[in-house]
Amino acid sequence: MQANPSAPLSFDLESLFPKHQFSLWREAAETALKGADFEKQLYTQTLEGLRLQPLYTAQDLPESLLPHAPAEGDHRRGPAQPGWLISQDAYPGQTDNEDFAQQLAHGLESLELNLSNQSDLSISEEILKASELGLFVEALPADQQRLQAQFGRTPRTAPGGVLSDPVSLYLKGQLESVTYASVATAMQGSDSFALQVSGLPFHEAGAHAAQELAYTLGSLVEGIQALSEAGLSVEQILSQTRLVLGVGPRFFMEVAKMRACRVLVARLAEIYQQPSAQPLLHARTSRLWLTRYDPYANYLRQTIGACAAVVGNVDSLCVGGFSESMGIPDAFAQRQARNLQLLLKHEVHLDQWLDPAGGSYFIESLTTQLADAAWSLFQELESQGGLLQALSQGLPQAAIAETAAQRLKQIEQRRQVLVGTNTYANPQEHLQDIHIQGLWPEQDSTRPHGLAPLRLAEDFESLRQGQEQSPKKVTLLCLGQTPDYLARSEFARGFFEVAACQVVNSPALADAEALASFVAETESDIWVLCSSDAAYVESLNDWAAIVKKASSGPLVLAGRMPQGVNGDALDASIYMGCNALETLEQILSV
Repeated sequence: MQANPSAPLSFDLESLFPKHQFSLWREAAETALKGADFEKQLYTQTLEGLRLQPLYTAQDLPESLLPHAPAEGDHRRGPAQPGWLISQDAYPGQTDNEDFAQQLAHGLESLELNLSNQSDLSISEEILKASELGLFVEALPADQQRLQAQFGRTPRTAPGGVLSDPVSLYLKGQLESVTYASVATAMQGSDSFALQVSGLPFHEAGAHAAQELAYTLGSLVEGIQALSEAGLSVEQILSQTRLVLGVGPRFFMEVAKMRACRVLVARLAEIYQQPSAQPLLHARTSRLWLTRYDPYANYLRQTIGACAAVVGNVDSLCVGGFSESMGIPDAFAQRQARNLQLLLKHEVHLDQWLDPAGGSYFIESLTTQLADAAWSLFQELESQGGLLQALSQGLPQAAIAETAAQRLKQIEQRRQVLVGTNTYANPQEHLQDIHIQGLWPEQDSTRPHGLAPLRLAEDFESLRQGQEQSPKKVTLLCLGQTPDYLARSEFARGFFEVAACQVVNSPALADAEALASFVAETESDIWVLCSSDAAYVESLNDWAAIVKKASSGPLVLAGRMPQGVNGDALDASIYMGCNALETLEQILSV
């Protein structure tokens, strides 16, 4: 009998594909590790206190997740409609000319206008005419009512409002005390956004993701309580509030942070018996990670952060200019920032997907872990009397300072890489040759409430800039055969280039006689011995004596000091995990 070609085929898929379990994968991984500790090698502890697994499975999905669509459940999956507003900062003098009109014609959808830095400012008429443009004006409480009246004269088809963020202004020293009276008046007189609750002061002071979320939630609670006492409903307060979070290049953590923010707000709203209420969620690329050297690498960092924010379901996003670490971004930098979002929207088409990370075993697990960690910190904050009471006692400041110190230590040890700054430096690049429009005013490190902005690259940049005018010559002494010295000489080259040193390699030096001859004929400020551990055990003391006899310059060992070897003749050793900043400062000061 001939088979019917139109008959549907039947497959037993379960029999075709064997079932794999985590335990079997772990067994294979332990075999590959050859006795190394599985958990120590493959699990990662984050600054947030989270333990990241090497592999995630369906068993790691939250039990309550799967039945929920976007805008349902704990709201982690974002709003019911995909897409986000492409927003951009307006800088002084850039909203009254043709450049602004060109920005509107080239994809800008929303504008961030900060008028809180000084009083008695007004909204540009050019901006007000663009009624289809989203407009978010940050204002001092004293100016909010006046600017709201100006804002309200022009009917607008896009979201926006004149917003005040009393807690952020208080942290910056622009308010002596936190007051929500102007916000209450604005909310009572209009349905536009009036309250901003920003996590940026915490984020840019060095807070980790759980701290940023917890303290932002604490700030939101302060606003809800004050505005509720003024007669506003929690539903109205949340509907006229915009939350702002910083976003950096830690892609998966930032995706989870955006999603966890909605989870936390949903928990809070449920306590207030408003489970469906969600404020607008806005993200702004972080200045914390920006560098002055290799500034175009900032554009890549911002690309990662912007993509994370969008995948994390933000409602609007502002990407700063890649040159923000040095000056007010020029038209080129602003165009690149805008184009970044246009690419994500019109070429990657991320605006056509609802919750693109939804269902990922890793992202869903990380979202839940991060939300729980932040909620615990928030509950601790509330037990201390709330955010403002805790700030008056310096508790969040101390916690963030501890995290910032951990971040800086990771940078110094190069366990956290800043490409072009503490690793992979470009030796041909000099700060004086990087031409960026006007410098920002110096950051105030003495803010009254102890949350000054931090830029992680600053210490390495200061070290390198201090050496540029008179760079040290570093000679790598390549001892033995190529396999003996190659890896360590390359490591040493990268190590010293981050301090603007001129690094040169010796020819292969086969023995002590060749070393003595080369050192006697060569001038160098710093010498670095590069060879194998076996060679160090056998010959290190002899080599050190030869170099010290011929030169008074510092002598450095590439690699850890072998056990049983007397390294008294050495000035330092460099290796993976050493404190590169401290070691470089020590060597360069000899």
